[in-house]
Amino acid sequence: MTAAGSTTDPVPAPPSGSGRPPDARRLLHITEEQTAALVDEDLALEAARAAFAATVDGTVFPGLAVHGSDPRNQFTLKPSASATHAGVKIGTYWPGNTEHGLPRHHSTLLLFDQTIGRIAAVLEAGTANAYRTAAADALAVDLLARTGTTTLAVFGAGHQATYEVAAVSRVRPIDEVLVVGRSTERAERMTAALAAQGHTARSVGAEEACARADVIVTATTARADTPPLFEAAWVRPGTHISCMGADAPGKRELPPELFARARVFCDLPEQARRMGESQHAPDRTVLIPLGEVLTRRATGRTDDSDITLRQLRNRPAGPVPGPGPPEEDGHLPVNTPAPTTSPSAPRTLAAPDTPFAVADVHKMRRNIERLAARADRLGAALRPHMKTAKSLDVAALLHHGTPCPVTVSTLAEAEAFADGGYTVITYAGGIDPHKLPRVVALLRRGITLRILLDSTEQAEFVVEASRQAGLPIPAQIEIDCDGHRGGLKPDAPTLVDVGRILHDAGCLDGVLTHAGESYFAYTGEEQRLAAKNERDTAGAAAERLRAAGLPMATVSIGSTPTAHTAEDLTGVTELRAGNYVFFDLVMAGIGVCCIEDIALSVVVTVIGHRPEYGWIVTDGGWMAMSRDRGTALQAQDQGYGLVTDLDGTLIPDLVLTAASQEHGTLTIRDGARLPDLPVGTRLRILPNHACATAAQHHGYHVIDNIRTTNTAPAIQDIWQRVTGW
Repeated sequence: MTAAGSTTDPVPAPPSGSGRPPDARRLLHITEEQTAALVDEDLALEAARAAFAATVDGTVFPGLAVHGSDPRNQFTLKPSASATHAGVKIGTYWPGNTEHGLPRHHSTLLLFDQTIGRIAAVLEAGTANAYRTAAADALAVDLLARTGTTTLAVFGAGHQATYEVAAVSRVRPIDEVLVVGRSTERAERMTAALAAQGHTARSVGAEEACARADVIVTATTARADTPPLFEAAWVRPGTHISCMGADAPGKRELPPELFARARVFCDLPEQARRMGESQHAPDRTVLIPLGEVLTRRATGRTDDSDITLRQLRNRPAGPVPGPGPPEEDGHLPVNTPAPTTSPSAPRTLAAPDTPFAVADVHKMRRNIERLAARADRLGAALRPHMKTAKSLDVAALLHHGTPCPVTVSTLAEAEAFADGGYTVITYAGGIDPHKLPRVVALLRRGITLRILLDSTEQAEFVVEASRQAGLPIPAQIEIDCDGHRGGLKPDAPTLVDVGRILHDAGCLDGVLTHAGESYFAYTGEEQRLAAKNERDTAGAAAERLRAAGLPMATVSIGSTPTAHTAEDLTGVTELRAGNYVFFDLVMAGIGVCCIEDIALSVVVTVIGHRPEYGWIVTDGGWMAMSRDRGTALQAQDQGYGLVTDLDGTLIPDLVLTAASQEHGTLTIRDGARLPDLPVGTRLRILPNHACATAAQHHGYHVIDNIRTTNTAPAIQDIWQRVTGW
């Protein structure tokens, strides 16, 4: 029995050895009714899991969005291939179909005979595609939504919405469905249809839906020239959002501000930025492939307060009948999709082009917990300095994903962290007049941004800017505790003058100092003395200002060495440190950490040998590592960095001793034997100065050293850095 609509006669078999193509199969036309009978929610969800798992190790074909003769009629072409099948899905959107009583969306699949390159089957798959689309959303809910999810909000009352509710209900015990429609009439029709299927459903407004929902699914045709479906502020912490309507350039459902609050997941990052909701996201938005989460190569939800956002489009093909020979009952076998993958997220440290930066999330968490516990014991608020990591993703580790007060070294960081939901920020760089408009702009957004200065000149132009803006600009006076760089001594004649200028304008916040010379305190006792001096100096300046009738809300101190060795922080309101998240060889050299604590490294590749000089040459020069030689004055000079294998195990006595722009030279310490490292061997270099090395890279390939594999360490995620000033 052949499928309905078969129209092509078989091609006669060529004579043996003729070199002509093999027999062409009869062209199969599989109708909408036949494909609909083959698919249900369970099969679709099973196929979706297989599809997204396959995206990890395959090849990506770009999708194409075009329109018909009438620009309102749109269709997409999405090719795919596997070891046994190749074809293209054509997805159509014809808005005028409602006048004919037909769905506006439809899907057709063309499958090719791979031996001769001709079409082997045409499958109408509108219903199958609706199941598949909903199953992909349900998979995202299963992977990303909180376990206690019971309330689902659906924006859109069209054809796809009922499939979405049924699919999500397969993975979470949904007690209530909230429907938000473009019109009350459409929403009421949808609630009635859902009630007939056994769901508890009601029609509500957008703000109520966001306030009550654990999961939000958007299935609309909203465009970028219309307002978003809801406001970002309405979405409560912990919500999962699956959006599927932005399937072409110029479409948008969500408020762009939401990206700053959410962890964002997608199917294929490259295409999502071009055709999906992320076309409206900030460039720095990190897109995490959902297949990575499914296969445990990336982290999904990190905390119950996370907002997770998954944009649906350009996904792998779903469950479709394959073009094999008809079975006796006339049905065709169901095949899983062709593998695809995201080129932006390589799988292990053996994959990306070198050099690149690596951050170990397990070591970062351990370093963070160590200092947080110490600050708690000392009774001081910890205000982490983001100048080293310059990453919102790293910052999310600091306080269980909840934005906390932070310190930054550039206004670009301040702006990025404000966009990310951080509202209390210290800009610990000397202020100048040209930067004040950006400071004022942040203050007008409701950000508490404190700036730093150490002269009457600065105080006067800050006060004038404050007057013109009509709002106070919080300012701290920098105090010099060890002659390391800027700041006023506690007994400086102008200290009180600066304080009074700021106070009279309502701008005085407090004092701040940094024990920069503690980086050269080589023993624990020297570091403890540096910490005591840092505290005493800041305290003396604060007391002098108080004695002059100037209140001190903040007494801020800190450096990574003193933060780890301070024994008494009486009079201190906050403790700052930044390097400690990664640590580095300078910190290990003065005993603040161990080499095993260093969470940052750079992967390089051996590209040559000079045996006559005892050199191994890599592609990691100072452009990858920086020129910092911070260990040169320590008891053990570590050159430009120590060398480990790809798993992070130190290679004894091997050191990066010389660096040109793109070449690094490895040599062995006196008396040791040069290891055999063939061209192509990948190594990791531990940096002297984490701040300087991190600044050479746009982001971090994140690994977890407690997750062992049989190959190179797996990349869990890629975290972007903030750049610029």
